[in-house]
Amino acid sequence: MFNRKKHTLHLSMFAFFLCSYSIISAQTIGMLAWLVPISVISIIQLIKDYHDIQRKDLLTACFLSLIVLANNTILSIAVFPAYLSATTMLHSSYDIPFLFTDKTIAKAQLRKTLLCLMAGILLAVLNLLLSNSYLHPHWKLSYLFAALQAGIFEEVYFRLFLFAWAIRLYGKASLTSFARVLIFIILIFPHVFLHFPQTLDIISILMLSLLFALPFSIMMQKINLFSAIGAHTLVDLLRFIMLGM
Repeated sequence: MFNRKKHTLHLSMFAFFLCSYSIISAQTIGMLAWLVPISVISIIQLIKDYHDIQRKDLLTACFLSLIVLANNTILSIAVFPAYLSATTMLHSSYDIPFLFTDKTIAKAQLRKTLLCLMAGILLAVLNLLLSNSYLHPHWKLSYLFAALQAGIFEEVYFRLFLFAWAIRLYGKASLTSFARVLIFIILIFPHVFLHFPQTLDIISILMLSLLFALPFSIMMQKINLFSAIGAHTLVDLLRFIMLGM
């Protein structure tokens, strides 16, 4: 029997742990504090649920990993088990498609995805306006690979993977409003805190959370993972082109 209070408590503890862990890791060893445990957990989970792995997820994991490989070998290796583990866990409860799962709604899904990419361009422009930096447009192919790496790795590691575990902790029951708030906290703040290794700038944290992390989280949950990755990539790509890396 589903115990809503118990599962909400588990979700609350998970959110508190992740936020605290992110703040501490940002001040110490940074991304390594996430790479090692998530990779280990992913591999263990895949060994346990190997019979639930689907071919399309395996191919998508390879595809994403190969794209990241163009810029970073370690992150490329890390993306593969994290994506595959997350999607395998979500199949039985809350499926997050990479692009679309039902061909009957493919056109509608593609339209929504294009709208998300357009929103990504607007967010990219807003990001430049908020930067208060001198613009010096310059193109390098490495900018594209770096932006793709950031979009894929961060959306898989800090959005999709954490979402999968949040859903697993909560169970298959419909999410309450409070549970949804907790999930947004899980998908937003651990990732945002890592961008502030020196000090916790509250204003900057709130701006980054509300203007970028929140929209990406909504895109992943409501549309598909591709829209979140695409919008995230566009924001970083335009920043690299206009401001450098």
